[in-house]
Amino acid sequence: MTHAQSQGSNKDFALHTIGWQAFQDLVVSIAEVEYGRPVVRVSKVHDHGRDGSFYGLPDSKLEQNDQRETTIQCKYFSGRAKKLTPASLSSELTSVRKLVSSNRAHGYILVTNANVTEGDRLKLDKALKECGVKRPYIFGRDWVVAKILEHPRVRALVPRVYGLGDLGWIIDDRARQQANAILETMGEDLRCYVPTRSHRKAVEALARHRIVLLLGDPAVGKSTIAAALSLAATDEDESEVIYVRNPEEFLSGWNPSIENRLFWIDDAFGSIQYAPELMDRWNKVLLTFKAAVRRKNRFIITSRTYIWRQAESALKRSAFPPLKDGQVVVDVEQLSDFEKRRILYNHLKFGDQPPLFLRKLISHLEELVASDHFRPEIVRRLGNPAFTTTLQPTRNGLDNFFRNPEEFLRDTLSNLDANLRAAVGLIFVNAGRLTTPIRKDATADLVCELFGVTIAGIRAALVNMKGSVVVRVDEDDDSYWTYKHPTIGDAFANLIGSNDEFIALYVQGTKLPQILREAVCGSISVDGAAVRIPPSLHNSLIDRFARARLSIDDLRTFLTKRCSGPFVSKFVKRYPKIVDENIYFGRPVAFDSSALFLIKVAQAGELSTSRRERFLDLLAKQVTSEGDFGFLDQNPDFESFLTEGEATRLRNLAHDKAIDGLDELVDSEASAIEDSHDPETWFDELLSS
Repeated sequence: MTHAQSQGSNKDFALHTIGWQAFQDLVVSIAEVEYGRPVVRVSKVHDHGRDGSFYGLPDSKLEQNDQRETTIQCKYFSGRAKKLTPASLSSELTSVRKLVSSNRAHGYILVTNANVTEGDRLKLDKALKECGVKRPYIFGRDWVVAKILEHPRVRALVPRVYGLGDLGWIIDDRARQQANAILETMGEDLRCYVPTRSHRKAVEALARHRIVLLLGDPAVGKSTIAAALSLAATDEDESEVIYVRNPEEFLSGWNPSIENRLFWIDDAFGSIQYAPELMDRWNKVLLTFKAAVRRKNRFIITSRTYIWRQAESALKRSAFPPLKDGQVVVDVEQLSDFEKRRILYNHLKFGDQPPLFLRKLISHLEELVASDHFRPEIVRRLGNPAFTTTLQPTRNGLDNFFRNPEEFLRDTLSNLDANLRAAVGLIFVNAGRLTTPIRKDATADLVCELFGVTIAGIRAALVNMKGSVVVRVDEDDDSYWTYKHPTIGDAFANLIGSNDEFIALYVQGTKLPQILREAVCGSISVDGAAVRIPPSLHNSLIDRFARARLSIDDLRTFLTKRCSGPFVSKFVKRYPKIVDENIYFGRPVAFDSSALFLIKVAQAGELSTSRRERFLDLLAKQVTSEGDFGFLDQNPDFESFLTEGEATRLRNLAHDKAIDGLDELVDSEASAIEDSHDPETWFDELLSS
């Protein structure tokens, strides 16, 4: 990244380096914040001599039905120490007269990144008035810099400026260090960053509601927007940004006595597929979540769209009305053609492709913008030669590159040398976070043996790939290597699935909690499953499970959701206590993980008569003590499990309890509610039953 020189009190933000379009974004955002009114952004293709406009005049209160328009026009210079003179404006004057005659330039704001002397300002003012402008305003570089420093919201709307200064305006040393860490992680992405409509909506949602949910399929830019928002939070409010991956990490980072933290929750409901067990745990901490918002904490949540669609029905959204009615939900995938052109231009301009390659692309650029498969991350790869070694820059080649990014990424990883592939593999088997400095342990030894490399070679490879395939993240108490983009982990998982030796490495070396989250065993099908473990390796995996200290609830969820009957049968025979110990049900039992696990064990032929009777007794107790009998018609798994006689007995119990004991159940529920709970949702489960 190109940084401005340390600027001290004489900051200039190296405005001559950012390009005309980024400067236009900056000026329009300054106008919105400075004058407190929405500004229409004008496409450069049909700007008619203006880059933006708004109703009313800058120094006048906006009147009701005010029809006066103010035009904003930018004059950008790519050289440092340039001056705006009357001659610089001569080509604009014809457009100014047309704007005045059509009542679109009652006011006229001219902003430049060049210097403007007082003498030249007076001449420019006179020239604009002679064109019919009643209220001209001329601002130079010093004004722009002053407004950047004055308005943190401007910096939030145009994150590009963070890469142009020394962050000296952030007084708090800890906040400045954290901002620098985020900048380092973003790397060249910040230089190419385009503030889209989605970005502006996210800024607004976070400011107004203290929470934003960024949705989109892989490679659309969710994490980049989240990083930009986090950077702005460290600046604007000197917030401490805390990155969390699950409810437990949120609880450990939450402190009621500390305000103004920002929690960044990436892939909140599952990374590559929906994780219902995560959803259950989030629901249990929603009251704490709501309390954190009241204590001025903020939340950035990201999720792939297809995962959110599964998760939203299970989330108790009534605790957060803005989430329920969509006020804080931002679809990152929605890009205009204008935004796509800018994203494409920036990544090609600031990328590393040779001139010959770029010339071959020119005739295809509009086709890329029009493509339904346009994704910012794919465009980033297009600008990086490391990802285009097999790409032919023809119409068909580019179409395939955008249409099948996983295939090209998988080929790229396959063609890396052994040290580079081993480096990505070591990150993968460490759940996407490889602690640095790298430790020589059993997992690292397995990777080195498989790829025929050394730890020293892997360390060097990580440095070589930094910024393209991997990034290094430095947090307060942790430093680690991770993927530049999550889809690189997805692609490596696909690579593993096509190689028996890789799968053996995965079973032997990958951390078991990661296997529980992403693998499947046997013929079962799970959307987004990263690795399918073949029967030949089932015993090896069960051996590892038997030796490890894992949560029994997590194991049961894995067996229920991600394993076929033969694997479950083999596991239960080897590890029978998983069926017999700590069986208890939560409400509603229709979707309780322990109950569904017992049904899975029955389907695998491993639920003995005594175990079945105990299960039925627990269901009866759930009906009589908890008023929880929705499982009888809410979940077809129970219908297939229960015999006709068993179902009839439980229905009779439910009927008696509902008719004769309803008042008692309601009183019991009412007495259990506490001030911190939400009365609106407290009776949901009883009402459902």
